[in-house]
Amino acid sequence: MKKIIFILTIFLSFAGFAEIKKITICQTTDIHGFFRKSWKENPEAWLSAATIIKAERKKAKENFLLIDCGDTLQGSFITLQDQGETAINILNDLKYDVWVPGNHDFDFGFKTLKLRTSQFKGDTIISNIETKNNPFLSWKMFDIDNVKIAIIGITAPNLDDYNWGSKLDGFQLSTIDDAISKIIPDIMKAKANIIILASHFGLYGIDKKQANSLYYIAKKYPQIELILGGHIHTANKGELIGQSTWFAQSEHHAESVLKIDIFIDTEKNLPNKITGELLSVKGVKEDKLLVNKYNVFLEKSEKLKSKKIGYLEQEKDAIIIKGKSSISEFIALSAMKKLGINTVIIGSVSSFAKLQGDITELNLYLASPYQDTIATLDLNIKDLKAIIKEQEKQKKKNLFQTLYHFSDKMYINKKAIAILANKKKIKVAFSSFVLAGARGKFPVLKKLSKLKRTNPADTNITIRDIMRTSFKLK
Repeated sequence: MKKIIFILTIFLSFAGFAEIKKITICQTTDIHGFFRKSWKENPEAWLSAATIIKAERKKAKENFLLIDCGDTLQGSFITLQDQGETAINILNDLKYDVWVPGNHDFDFGFKTLKLRTSQFKGDTIISNIETKNNPFLSWKMFDIDNVKIAIIGITAPNLDDYNWGSKLDGFQLSTIDDAISKIIPDIMKAKANIIILASHFGLYGIDKKQANSLYYIAKKYPQIELILGGHIHTANKGELIGQSTWFAQSEHHAESVLKIDIFIDTEKNLPNKITGELLSVKGVKEDKLLVNKYNVFLEKSEKLKSKKIGYLEQEKDAIIIKGKSSISEFIALSAMKKLGINTVIIGSVSSFAKLQGDITELNLYLASPYQDTIATLDLNIKDLKAIIKEQEKQKKKNLFQTLYHFSDKMYINKKAIAILANKKKIKVAFSSFVLAGARGKFPVLKKLSKLKRTNPADTNITIRDIMRTSFKLK
């Protein structure tokens, strides 16, 4: 097994001649259903990580914990086929102890996430969500070789910057600080020897006043020895972010497994050393048992990628705008046709594909790889002008959204505003991701989407399915 190893060590106390015991923790995060990479020259992903995980478990014997920090169910063509059920099955096959769902694990809806939680044989831990008949634990105490390890789970606290409408129905989010403040007294009362925060969140800036900043959390709760991160797709071999708190994170798409060894002073039953390694999957063979078990499903999914669903002689033939064409224009026309409305504000939802010629299931997925839906707002002209002004700030970026209006012909942005100037109420279609604020980029639009007067409505039709209806049969 080839390893790329980085080691960071923190000495928390000096144990003299006391006996030392070791506990190993392995972590994955942001796998996004990458069982294997789709390109042959670098196929290693989760099925190869499985080989590493099993080897580390064998070495550690009973002194082993396995944690996944989310974005597990969504993010690949394969997981789309069964809404992440196979991903849950692999979590179970590898005997993960803890799963902390990430923001994309909500993409198929909260109902589906609760179903996947019921299918997971380990513990699903999210402390910053409140919901009726909560299926999630806030924290869990594990007894490993007489060492009490408390694990707190945190999902992305900015979940509502990604998801909108029905995907947020049924639960409420709280800040990381609020969630931990409620449970830390119970953890301390239970006399945990080690406290770990397993988080689908990463290191954003160093503003120590933010209630969702992990820097702030490490400073306020120094009793947390280790924070395992995720979400931002940035591997971290380990760094001190508080007086005695270490942060570490594995690579996304299962390109590595994070291995943490905690050395325990048996006299005090407290950690005196923590080491971290990133174990690369490059060159590691896939786990044979998992390959044999899921090969039929994987091969079926691969064949489905090439299934033809339509045809476009030229990309511009799918639209009625002269000049350079784009997928965003195609989405706008598709939404108008499907929903029977004349005004759409939309941008390109992917930079991975161009629609032209034979259109396959994979082409369609790459053109819209997320579960974003089409939603509508009832707006006035003042609202539209405010939206366009906000969009102008993003014009050089991929998030820019274009205003399309069709009457006798297609009008765009300012020309569309001029045509709509005398309208008292205009029904406009958007991507649900944009109405959520697009990761904080569109606060004006997000605010409008929460107003009762705008009559916000989610069609629950994905952009992918909106596009599907507009392809020509050959």
